[in-house]
Amino acid sequence: CGRRHDEEKCSSDMTSDPAPSQPRTISALHGTILVGVDFSEPSRHAFEEAVRLARGSGSRLIAAHFIYDEEMAHFVHLKDMTEDALLDARTTHLQRWAREVAGDSFQLECVVAVGHPFAEVVKIVCRERVSLLVLGAQGESHEDRDYAVGFLAQSCLRRCPCEIMLVRKDHTRPFTKVVVAVDFSENSKRAVREAVMVARAE
Repeated sequence: CGRRHDEEKCSSDMTSDPAPSQPRTISALHGTILVGVDFSEPSRHAFEEAVRLARGSGSRLIAAHFIYDEEMAHFVHLKDMTEDALLDARTTHLQRWAREVAGDSFQLECVVAVGHPFAEVVKIVCRERVSLLVLGAQGESHEDRDYAVGFLAQSCLRRCPCEIMLVRKDHTRPFTKVVVAVDFSENSKRAVREAVMVARAE
């Protein structure tokens, strides 16, 4: 998995310089974890990891699925569906998928948003004061399969204003060993604290 240890100020264009802020950790809280879902195998593993972390830390969990504007227009035209009907159908599918993976007893929130996934992620992160974003390292697109880290994950690592965990497609079970690289900087101190919390949550 990979994790981002610098933070930026929430803004509409995400182009401002990073603003100083207090370190946030999974333990700080019980805060909010956001996990992106595109129903691919990597996103399933990311969702499973997010559920484990939420259970272990008592955090609120939001599962989010995103529909591109072009995809929405295509489905509305091709299937003669209204936007509201498509949103309802995707939300129902996400809820069923989440219950299948996490179990009926686990409480979480499901959100379906229309727009560019990165922009919608940032909106949710800022609106819900998300502490941790969990994503599959790769998405469902054919382009993502040629890279170790997909386009959405890359964009979020560079510019999303919260901590980030990327889950590889071969990560199918809880972490059993957590290794932290330390250079004695403030960021490495945060990395150690995060690693301890992940180990405890697992």
